[in-house]
Amino acid sequence: MTAREIWAWTAPSSYWTPYWGSVNILPNGDLMGAFGSNSHYVANSTGGELVEVNLSGKVIRTYTFPYGWGFYRVEPISLLTTNDFDNQTHTSDFTINLSTLNALAGVQDIYYKINNGTTESVSVNGQPLITTQGNNTLEYWSVDKTGIEESPHRLLTGIELSTSTMSLQTPLTNNAWTEFAVVLAIIAAVALVASYLGRLRRYQKKAS
Repeated sequence: MTAREIWAWTAPSSYWTPYWGSVNILPNGDLMGAFGSNSHYVANSTGGELVEVNLSGKVIRTYTFPYGWGFYRVEPISLLTTNDFDNQTHTSDFTINLSTLNALAGVQDIYYKINNGTTESVSVNGQPLITTQGNNTLEYWSVDKTGIEESPHRLLTGIELSTSTMSLQTPLTNNAWTEFAVVLAIIAAVALVASYLGRLRRYQKKAS
């Protein structure tokens, strides 16, 4: 079997470390090297060193710890986008606010799709606004300033919007109550007159 070198990068001698170190492939394809010993045993030594290198061998960024500070290895922390949906059925258009955690390099933007539609971003289109009746979905993800994209994208389902309303009877106003009372009084007076006329006819029959 023959092996061939497809990528190489040589660290400065000042990064040399006899113990503690690791390398990780980042989501954007760059490599993160960790030279973790708390001293590199050279003049003016620092503590642990972190360095990100792209596939062209260019150093993207470094982080130097003070002398005496070291680390065993680096564990990648994924971007995490959160939402504030309250899991309630809403009766009018509403916004779901998205925010990003673990973006150590800073956030480039948050992107989203409502009901698998076009891709929009918070910086250009604002936070997701739910306007469609029924059950909605929201796919969303973050991208940091180094181009690292959150993966996999997150999917929020069960977003209910129902703007149907019930027809309620309007309570009677003071004027309506007055009119209603007058009608009742008239009905009572008519009934009283009818009753009087009935008794009068019976009296006349007995008298005859």
